[in-house]
Amino acid sequence: MSKVNELRAQRAKAWDKAQAFLTANRNDKGILSQQDVETYQALEQDIVNLGHEIERQERLDAMEREMAAPVAAPITAKPEASKKMDTKNGTAADSYNKAFWTQVRSKNGLLMR
Repeated sequence: MSKVNELRAQRAKAWDKAQAFLTANRNDKGILSQQDVETYQALEQDIVNLGHEIERQERLDAMEREMAAPVAAPITAKPEASKKMDTKNGTAADSYNKAFWTQVRSKNGLLMR
């Protein structure tokens, strides 16, 4: 990110330099000579090039952040703890339902194996 800030500062300085050049080199009619036009166009091209470099650096930083991001969430809990916990109470509980139907299927209230 500091590289982008440095490039932006360079672009701002180049812009100030171009503005000062325009102000200093205009004649009494407010027109630049052909040589001054070429010099100003070179200054302007430097500003455009710095802008393109800033865009490239921002894309590079974005890709770098994306590549540095973790690809999966780490396992932080014990596998046994991830089993579904019964949130219902009393006769509505899944454990009660399972025990009830096991008892109903058994012969004379005894579990047959």
